Amino acid sequence: MSTTTAVSVDHWVDEHLRKNSYPGRVIVVGMNDLGNPIIIYGIMGRSESSRDRCFVHDTAHPNDIIRTATASGRELSTQEASLIIYPAVATKRLSGGRVAIFVTNGEQTSNLIRNVEQEVDFMRVLEFWPYEPDSNRTPRISAMITMNEKGGDVRAILSIIKPLQMDSVEPPRAMHHYWGLPGTQLQAGKGWMITTYAGDGDPLPPFPYGPLPVPLNGDTEAIVRHYWTALDENNRVAMVVRTFHDDGAPKDMHIINGRGTPPKG
Repeated sequence: MSTTTAVSVDHWVDEHLRKNSYPGRVIVVGMNDLGNPIIIYGIMGRSESSRDRCFVHDTAHPNDIIRTATASGRELSTQEASLIIYPAVATKRLSGGRVAIFVTNGEQTSNLIRNVEQEVDFMRVLEFWPYEPDSNRTPRISAMITMNEKGGDVRAILSIIKPLQMDSVEPPRAMHHYWGLPGTQLQAGKGWMITTYAGDGDPLPPFPYGPLPVPLNGDTEAIVRHYWTALDENNRVAMVVRTFHDDGAPKDMHIINGRGTPPKG
């Protein structure tokens, strides 16, 4: 008689986050167990500069963005700022009565806000982006959830742009991967996760998989705590979880800033 071992619904949270000291930046998209569209974005850091970050909700921005900022309020060089300061989460009304939620790990968010008018534009815009110009050739990870502004028909797409090879002296060609998630794959209580890295190393190895299935159970605070505590406590920096109504209107949000927020004034 043969036996099979059941795979825990938390399998990839355990294997890729809890047992992994440095998955880097983390994106999860899906639906919570109430059926609300949800995004998670978490950032980690190894250097003091990378760890000196937090999330700030810019309510005055027309796209209702959540952006990164320095937790200490220190000034950054132009090059440093271009890599670690960016709008991470944004909302936009598209043509055809659709609403889009973007979440990315870099400057590509601004380009998506400016140039995506239909869902097919997501891939067209990102096709011209390389991986990040740092010593690790960090992958660019991005996701978009869309829904009807009158409610329903929720869809998602995820993307990673990473180097073709890591051992090349010359900058290697970028590989672009996209995964579309129709409504049939967006089930209550289930999400799909991508990260920038496979784990720690020098250089850091890029994420080698497609989107990984992960659970999204409980309220917003329970979900953010579940994923925050799964990250290495020495390297985790900040995390945001945001849910939406099925017409794209914001519902709940919870932010954890491990280093605090910028001083006022």
